[in-house]
Amino acid sequence: MIKEWFATWFNTPYYHLLYRHRDLNEARSFIDNWLQAHPLPNNAHLLDLACGRGRHAVQLADNGYRVTGIDLSKENIAFANNHFAREGLNFVQGDMRDDLGNRQYDAVVNLFTSFGYFNTQKENQQVFDNIFQALKPNGCFLFDYLNPNTLSHINTNPETKVIDDVRFDILRRIEGEYVIKTIRVEDRGNTHTFYEKVKLIYPHTFREMLKTSGFTIEQEWGNYQLSTLNTGSSPRYITLARK
Repeated sequence: MIKEWFATWFNTPYYHLLYRHRDLNEARSFIDNWLQAHPLPNNAHLLDLACGRGRHAVQLADNGYRVTGIDLSKENIAFANNHFAREGLNFVQGDMRDDLGNRQYDAVVNLFTSFGYFNTQKENQQVFDNIFQALKPNGCFLFDYLNPNTLSHINTNPETKVIDDVRFDILRRIEGEYVIKTIRVEDRGNTHTFYEKVKLIYPHTFREMLKTSGFTIEQEWGNYQLSTLNTGSSPRYITLARK
């Protein structure tokens, strides 16, 4: 059985090396902006869905909330548990397409385009349905995704980065409904090739999906500073939806 691309790429140290500029400080700024605008109850229990190594979960826990992080990558979960887990903050391996529980969380967050990886719309919709089911009544869902409307002039020129003596040759392209990134890695004489494939899902489609699951959209933003969404020019589609 061929592994899905994300089950391979996210489990490698190269993914974290390439994106190490996405650090705790960036996560802290975004989480602080959100919680300042929309504070949660003091005893709130949050789910960070597709938590990676836990950079957003840590910031949520530092604000005094109980946080569970779920990620498909066993390496990510092992790292997060070894470095960040403590009372009120834990990490478990899981697939967002599977049952996330029933009425367990006051809020669910899915951040940094940790979505759009699957081959069918049915799978995508199932994730939103799972999140709705996992939320307590009146619970909220914070969702952050790229805005495909700003990718019409995507840079398709080859890009090379050298980080800690590891060379990354990166090529981006849009193919049908997907933006695809090919990452060729050269490390100590060895060559590896990885892919990222993310579906171009537009804001109007997300609104329909959220409504189908039963959510009511409360607010939409266009960047991590929580500026008002402009669907034509904002780099992100960030929405807060309520059960």
